Amino acid sequence: MINCAESLMIVYCNKGLRQYDSYPERVRRRRVWEFQAVLRGKIRPLFASGAEEASSDTLWVFGPDNLHGWRGSGRNDEAEIAVFHYDIVPRELEQYCRRDGWISVPLENDEPSWLRENVSQAWEHFFNPLKITPVYFQHLLLELSLFVLGKAEDFLLPDERPQAARIVARARSIYDSRMEYGIGTEQVARESGVSVSHLRRLFQQQEGKSPAAVFTEMRVQRALELLVRTNIPVTEIALTCGFSSHSAFSRTFHRQTGLSPRQARKEGAKKTLKGEVN
Repeated sequence: MINCAESLMIVYCNKGLRQYDSYPERVRRRRVWEFQAVLRGKIRPLFASGAEEASSDTLWVFGPDNLHGWRGSGRNDEAEIAVFHYDIVPRELEQYCRRDGWISVPLENDEPSWLRENVSQAWEHFFNPLKITPVYFQHLLLELSLFVLGKAEDFLLPDERPQAARIVARARSIYDSRMEYGIGTEQVARESGVSVSHLRRLFQQQEGKSPAAVFTEMRVQRALELLVRTNIPVTEIALTCGFSSHSAFSRTFHRQTGLSPRQARKEGAKKTLKGEVN
């Protein structure tokens, strides 16, 4: 059997439910890099000077020798966590965390599910190692590091920002020209020449939102223009804008605008009569 402690960079992996209010982790010094995420519920890091505000859907990274512990939300609720401890991390992440000793980034949309899946796989590899396990944990470390740095708004160097902006602009253009065919984030990423995870990081940096959120806004905006400027039936507009059905379109449109498609068309007609629509 492979000895994980001797052959891998990872030294600890855990997952599951915690009640940090009843059983807090005391403030202490760890000699490893700690990635800890809350996937459901709320927890907060605890320092010698006090506790941070409780957060949900967050991933923290703490460097070695950083004194900290963990507490709950203060309501004695359970929280689902994922934890990875590594001996080393990529130099870029090490340098970034050196300023404050730690960093936290939000988990959005399907990112908690992504981490939940990864910690489950890591758990299996950690306790039932295979020949490929060292490679798996190296890959996981790079994925976690890229994820964190991709969420750090000020990480990109100035000369990298134009390239990131170009990729996001290209992705927008691809989606805009193909939305009626139901093109998804994976295909947009492939045609943009980047991975899905990298595209998500770039959109988060450039737009402050995920690709899926931006693409939904683009569909609703086009639908609004068609509703106001044409007499195309609502069902046809829904399909033209990449929605699978009239009902799916109506739900999304109302969630984004606060109006039904028919109400938006009616309001647009009123503004046209008043000369308010360009």
